[in-house]
Amino acid sequence: QWIERFVEQVLENAGIDCEQALIEEIEEEKRILLSAGGQRYDIRIQAFLPVAADLNGMVCTENVQYVLYRKNTENGREYGEAIDDDFIRIQRGNTADYEEVQEKTLF
Repeated sequence: QWIERFVEQVLENAGIDCEQALIEEIEEEKRILLSAGGQRYDIRIQAFLPVAADLNGMVCTENVQYVLYRKNTENGREYGEAIDDDFIRIQRGNTADYEEVQEKTLF
């Protein structure tokens, strides 16, 4: 559920304007392969950084650190060209009771 919104935000942050993105493959909490605007992309998830928890202490809001790669082919070989890296905040169902302030630092 959060993945579709996450992919939309990643593409928007990178300035990729397309009417539809097709998620081709998901490796849970690692990478998302997709096609958008006639181009293939690979979103590699670097880290999930908790920022909020519910009353039971369960994490419900996280900053997801990622790198977006454009898939290119040259001389029959495919490679990824890094075109964006950032954090996107996601929320998973439950409501936050408290939140921790977090610096936006890329590795």
